[in-house]
Amino acid sequence: GAVKVPGLSLYCFAVLGRSTPEAGIVRRQALSGTGLGACDAYTIFSDAADLSGLAVVRLAPFEVTDSGRPSVSTFVAAWNWIGAHYMWRIYDWVVKVDPQTVFLPVELKVKLMQHVEGFSRVDKTHGIYLRTCLGSFDMRLSPALEVLSQTAAANVAIHGDRCPVLENATDEDVWLQQCLDGNGVVGAKVTGLLETDGYCSGLTATPVSKCVVGKVALHPLRTQAEWDECWDRVNTVALSV
Repeated sequence: GAVKVPGLSLYCFAVLGRSTPEAGIVRRQALSGTGLGACDAYTIFSDAADLSGLAVVRLAPFEVTDSGRPSVSTFVAAWNWIGAHYMWRIYDWVVKVDPQTVFLPVELKVKLMQHVEGFSRVDKTHGIYLRTCLGSFDMRLSPALEVLSQTAAANVAIHGDRCPVLENATDEDVWLQQCLDGNGVVGAKVTGLLETDGYCSGLTATPVSKCVVGKVALHPLRTQAEWDECWDRVNTVALSV
């Protein structure tokens, strides 16, 4: 379950379409209080039938791409829902987690705590989001993990209508970063957030051997078995150090 840290509460959410492996991954997190389920609060946005029994928000319409992945417009609708329900007022940070990401909320709180004084000063005026890509892509968000401060999330909630979705746009992280940058939100680089992300590094998968303690997130783990093994390895190592 969630580890409570004053000033560092996390509201997390995931958006997933009709993908059976991803639905299984998210179901495990919700029922076991791991990953997404270990945030202070979370919401699942989905039209997947095999998530029955969980508290799922079904956006209308829930648009998907030809591959069955949620469209940019669906992610925009999720942000609109978050804004309309004032989640950004209740929690200190808003975190979007891709279903294929092994995410450790406690590790994120540790990272945020290391920067809390500087972040607090900036957040009062501009808001902050974390640039989660490393290396040559270090100026970018990764769709695997999107971390926004309260003020940054408020900017998206209040001014999101100023951030048009370009025709044929397929990358929701590009829309989000353009929206944040366009509204004066500051992008901060924090090391050790994301391990071997296929989007940032060009790799197509995260080897399970990379699943070690100390990272906030690992991506992509594409199947239920891969996600489970990675989660178990991370926590086994964490308990042994």
